[in-house]
Amino acid sequence: MFGIGMTELLVILGLALLVIGPKKLPEVAKALGRGFAEFRKATQEVKDTLDREIHAQDFKAAVKDVKKEFSSTMSQAADLAPGPSEIPDNAPADRERPEKTAPPDKSGDRGTES
Repeated sequence: MFGIGMTELLVILGLALLVIGPKKLPEVAKALGRGFAEFRKATQEVKDTLDREIHAQDFKAAVKDVKKEFSSTMSQAADLAPGPSEIPDNAPADRERPEKTAPPDKSGDRGTES
């Protein structure tokens, strides 16, 4: 555990029994156990928080790299796109959009013969 062998542990328990007494020893041991459990829980929470912070920093760095790569790719694409002076004179100015037609009438009047 802490580099304490079995004989050292027995000596410590024997001294604790003599100093504290047999009636109070179980209460003291229980309190020490609870204290160690609380200490372990607190250190685990600190460790988890630090791990989350490290992962958040890694994630932020990755997002920053992706943004930088995206902006460089977009600037390269803009450099490759033809400028206004490179567009031929016979090229269409804009594509025309097809006209929207009204949807068919679904009221049930399908052409009445007169």
